[in-house]
Amino acid sequence: MKTDLFQFTPIGKCILCESEKQHDAGGSSWQGIGFSYCICGGCGLKYMRPRPTPESYQRFYRDEYWQQNMRAQGYASVIEFNDENADQL
Repeated sequence: MKTDLFQFTPIGKCILCESEKQHDAGGSSWQGIGFSYCICGGCGLKYMRPRPTPESYQRFYRDEYWQQNMRAQGYASVIEFNDENADQL
């Protein structure tokens, strides 16, 4: 995993209620990349702050996530998958 995969954007207010009241809620590390979280003082939502940019998410899911996490799972491809009941969904 490339540690420079993510670019981050600051978050100044809650993404749900737009309150500017926030307090730190710790963080985590995933494959050498640090992520910080906060809790909104207005609605209680816990969210990532700063948050990866949309471009970073696109790069991650296109280039890294599926290749690392699903390559050995043995799932059928969409073309190979044929379920008569799927049309009912």
